[in-house]
Amino acid sequence: MPKLDLLKIVREIQDKLQLDGGDLQQNRLAFDRHGAIAALPEPCKITPVSLNEKLTGEWIDARTIVGEADTVLLYLHGGGFSVGSATSHRQLTAYISRAAESSVLSLNYRLTPEHRFPAALEDTLTAYEWLIAQGYPPQKIAIAGDSAGGGLAMASLLEIRNRKLPQPGGAVGISPWLDLLCT
Repeated sequence: MPKLDLLKIVREIQDKLQLDGGDLQQNRLAFDRHGAIAALPEPCKITPVSLNEKLTGEWIDARTIVGEADTVLLYLHGGGFSVGSATSHRQLTAYISRAAESSVLSLNYRLTPEHRFPAALEDTLTAYEWLIAQGYPPQKIAIAGDSAGGGLAMASLLEIRNRKLPQPGGAVGISPWLDLLCT
């Protein structure tokens, strides 16, 4: 089997995804608008967070159990790496928080075409290391995502292993985009 240049393949896909700037911005706003008005479970606390000067997200807490969360889920939104955000996926992450009785850190990783591969993967690893630095034991952290975010969650596991970082307690891909060749 011939060796594939994954970086070249990802960049070719990103080039194909590039839309006219106005259309892309309108798509991003539409995604966020839907997420901002979606019904959330009660109670649900949403807290904006800055992990560093460039990386942001939201803490979503829809747990019914009072007190400190025992676990945390790092959530990576879908959207083909070019649209989506913590806001667009707020309803989903709120219901995941409720079902898992876990706090969720929904990450606003950098999007393409402005930020090329491996920017989103670097942001994910930054967020994972940030959670550990905040005192969350790695075995109490799970990484999850849908579609492109699900693929990113799986790629982060490989990079965590490659960097010899402590492994998270689990990972979930919701219909993850794993086949970048779309075969």
